[in-house]
Amino acid sequence: MEKLYKILLDTNFILIHHKFNIDIISEIERILPGKYELLTLSSVVDELKNLKTIGRFGLAFIEQNNIKVVDWPEKGDRGLLSYAEKHGCILATNDKELIKKARMKHIPVLFMRKKRILDCEGVE
Repeated sequence: MEKLYKILLDTNFILIHHKFNIDIISEIERILPGKYELLTLSSVVDELKNLKTIGRFGLAFIEQNNIKVVDWPEKGDRGLLSYAEKHGCILATNDKELIKKARMKHIPVLFMRKKRILDCEGVE
């Protein structure tokens, strides 16, 4: 049976499609052997709404790729970490501090490398 990867996207990761012209979907398919589900937290959507112009690109990306938006009581980095840990998600972020915290909790991380490709660590 093929594994289903759950990938939890944070705000800055969603915006790399626009900022760096990286095709997130094809990069994920290149990296991960199997099916995947993209999701984000409602607090991330709220953050994108507050970013005005650039946030619209992120909101469009969520809509165009049918990314599931999940309500979660915790917000910010704490919310992303607790959701990823509880639900066995790969955390997709470029935030160096958040990556460090995820590694300490043994949460797999998906991140941008060299401003042109994605890389993943901690995935079995």
